Amino acid sequence: MGAWVQSANIAQKLLTIRRWERLHMPFPSSPVSCEIIYLVSARAAEEPASVKELYLELGYSEARVSDLLRQLVEAGWIISTQCPRDKRIRRLYPSDRLVKLLATAASKI
Repeated sequence: MGAWVQSANIAQKLLTIRRWERLHMPFPSSPVSCEIIYLVSARAAEEPASVKELYLELGYSEARVSDLLRQLVEAGWIISTQCPRDKRIRRLYPSDRLVKLLATAASKI
C-alpha cells in the first residue's frame, strides 16, 4: 500500500507542475519550449549551455529547437550572447523575467 501512496504523491506533484506550466510558461503547449527553458536555467549557474549543446542534449530536431529558441530569445525569456573566448559559440542565459517566473514556481510547487 505504501508504494501506491508514494506514486500517487509523485503523480500529484507532477500534475501540479504541468498545471503551473500551462498557466505561466511561454508556449505552454510546447513541451520542447519548456525543456529549453529548464535546461538553459539549470545550466546558468555552471557553464551556461551553448546552442549546440542544446541541440545535442534535447534530442529534438535542430530546426524545431532553433525555431523555438529564436522565439524565446525574441520574446525576452532567454538571452543569447557570443562567447568571448570562441566567437563561434553562443551561450544561453535565463533573462531576469524568466528567473522571476521560475521563482514564483518554487513558491507554488
